[in-house]
Amino acid sequence: MSDIERFFKEAWTRALTGVGAAEQEAEKLLSRVTGVSGEELRKQARELTERLQAQRREIEKAIEEGLRKAAGRLQAPSQDELGALKKRMDDLTARVEAMSKPRRGQEKKP
Repeated sequence: MSDIERFFKEAWTRALTGVGAAEQEAEKLLSRVTGVSGEELRKQARELTERLQAQRREIEKAIEEGLRKAAGRLQAPSQDELGALKKRMDDLTARVEAMSKPRRGQEKKP
């Protein structure tokens, strides 16, 4: 499994966990609603909303961080790519140096 697949699987699991926790909170709230005054109901609904928003922010932050890390990994060249690039640069440097040396018979005379 690639890093990207692993990341998305972990992010999806976190999201499902957050949704599951939200569902449980909602069920608890609904079970407490019977016989509760309007003001108490509004207070509990406000608290639930705040908790759900906090959970959502945490999930979003975790997903964004994972995406940032995965994107960084995708853009980083591998060791093999770096080695190939170094070899090409060394070859080009040697060619430029060879071209900059005067050839026999073409040496500048003072």
